[in-house]
Amino acid sequence: MRVFILHTGGSGLDKIVTWLAEKTGIKEVAVMKSPDGFLERVERDRPEMVFIRIGNSEIPGLGVAQMVTAMDRNIRIVFVAEEKDYALDAYEVGAYGYLLCPIEREKFELLF
Repeated sequence: MRVFILHTGGSGLDKIVTWLAEKTGIKEVAVMKSPDGFLERVERDRPEMVFIRIGNSEIPGLGVAQMVTAMDRNIRIVFVAEEKDYALDAYEVGAYGYLLCPIEREKFELLF
């Protein structure tokens, strides 16, 4: 499985990367900070799952997710947020999952 992450950094990102590295079925994990670079990579390499940080002014997460869905509806989108406020919007975009920071391992594991 190929997993791409759009995130600007922090403890949530560190946990996700560490936990993904422990999974045997993960072939590639790529972290990007730029929405444009992220979308280019998604279009070119078609990951099976993406994690997108929302609620951060640097990343227009919901818009990026809509673009990912337009490229390929089979890509599982997981949002990472500091608050629940974006949950409804996330599911309207077609989210596969929604993780609140601080991210709990048990909730992360439910995605796989």
